[in-house]
Amino acid sequence: GSQSGGGGDPVVVGIVLGVIFGLPILVLLLYFAAKCLPIYCCRWRGIPSHRTWLNGGGQIRGLTTALATQQRKNGSVHLDFAATSGRWSGYYNQYNSTHHLCTFTLLFQPSRGNMFSVRGSGKDDVGEYTIRGMCNAENGRLAFAKKYKRGTGNPRENFGHEVQYRGTCLSDSVAEGFTGQWFVRVNKYSGQDKFELWPAGKLGSTLSAEQRRRYCVLDNSTNRVLQEFHNLTDAVHFRDRSQQQQQRQ
Repeated sequence: GSQSGGGGDPVVVGIVLGVIFGLPILVLLLYFAAKCLPIYCCRWRGIPSHRTWLNGGGQIRGLTTALATQQRKNGSVHLDFAATSGRWSGYYNQYNSTHHLCTFTLLFQPSRGNMFSVRGSGKDDVGEYTIRGMCNAENGRLAFAKKYKRGTGNPRENFGHEVQYRGTCLSDSVAEGFTGQWFVRVNKYSGQDKFELWPAGKLGSTLSAEQRRRYCVLDNSTNRVLQEFHNLTDAVHFRDRSQQQQQRQ
């Protein structure tokens, strides 16, 4: 008769061990792919690149302006961006609400050809941020990234992330401001909606004077918006009074 050995078939043992140790690894890899690859590989899918947008390519649904109508009739224009460098304001739509921006700095400098560089900085209830981008004086298009400084403001909202902006002048006067779409993609949230920006003290086309003039007073330690004012003098008075109260405490 035949004798059977004490060990099992090495092929069977290998298969069993492969299933035991390989299956959890496969599950983890699939989970990572489902969660992370859409973020890293397709992060800005559907958003025109800076160059494409500035050169007249790409489309944003629902974006129509008086400038675009004029360009279709009369061809290109040349806009004076440098004259509007300084303090700007604006609003953006999110979660079915209009959010008014604190005033911030926006500077335009001549670059190459019809292009102007866009640089800026500001502070809101998410955190401190910088702005870097370009605009085209021939077609009025604007593209920039708003980059938050990690460790400032609200730690639950500020991931050191970027918000991408694509817009165009409302008319052939830069003083009328810009309108367009913002786009954001982070691990736990992605979204996009309308924005409008305009030089502080100027009026745009959509909201009334009372709605558009907004000056925010922030708590320096938390970046929380303490109060909003339509008048700069009232905002400065409130800020100074708040600081005096904190010093007495």
